[in-house]
Amino acid sequence: MKVLKYGLLVITVLAIVVWLGVKDALTPVVRDNIGTPIYTLGDSSYQQALAQQKQVLKFGPLFWGQYPGGLAFTSAEQALQYLRQNPEEFPDSSEWGVYQLSGDLERDVNYNGATGQLHIRHSLLVIAGD
Repeated sequence: MKVLKYGLLVITVLAIVVWLGVKDALTPVVRDNIGTPIYTLGDSSYQQALAQQKQVLKFGPLFWGQYPGGLAFTSAEQALQYLRQNPEEFPDSSEWGVYQLSGDLERDVNYNGATGQLHIRHSLLVIAGD
């Protein structure tokens, strides 16, 4: 009986820790006034969901920075160039496309000095595909 109580306690604590690590990422930021758009890459499931008028969420940082947030680009052309130059990350590049996000480049992107890449600061909606 004691083992069961400890087991339930451990599971409860783990569930709370996971919830705290993802809860902020589950609510996307949607800007009414986008000065400089943000672009990202997504697979074909993004286009399928958008065609069905479903919301598509691009996650920002999760688990206290263990996942830095989705890649961000300053233009659709820059995103396409990244896609072409990194075939090891995108083995079937024909399955991938460029999408605009619901955020503003100045307010919703961080620069990762370790990788030299831009990442979204919080979760954003995918609002259009190119």
